[in-house]
Amino acid sequence: MIKILKLLFAINLLYYSAKAQQAPIPQQQTDSVLVYGQNYEKAHFPGGDSVLNRYLKNNITYPIAARENGIQGRLRVRVMIDETGLISKPVIIRGLDAQCDSEAIRLVRAMPPWVPATYKKKPTKSIQEIILSFRLQ
Repeated sequence: MIKILKLLFAINLLYYSAKAQQAPIPQQQTDSVLVYGQNYEKAHFPGGDSVLNRYLKNNITYPIAARENGIQGRLRVRVMIDETGLISKPVIIRGLDAQCDSEAIRLVRAMPPWVPATYKKKPTKSIQEIILSFRLQ
């Protein structure tokens, strides 16, 4: 009898855990910012990705020490974009070098306001990751 109860319990546990995994998650909270699936448009740089890439290329200053030491590569910066499009809380997610990381933070802080994310057509906070490249020519 105990074996049958244990078996039934195990079957119920598997059934409900599988059912819970299939249920859609309506929202996810990240650093006090809600990220939505439907009715959500992510934040973007005014003019799109090509204008963002041009801005980054024209405004980045390669640190002299990094250039002399042959340091090159890509790094990622996570930023929060508020309801007005202003960038705050830049954090290096994947760094490259202390000087390159500092330059990336400086460059991101100097960016013009973005077009904010919207949820149900209302501006909302969002988190965006920006990839910067440091390449020796």
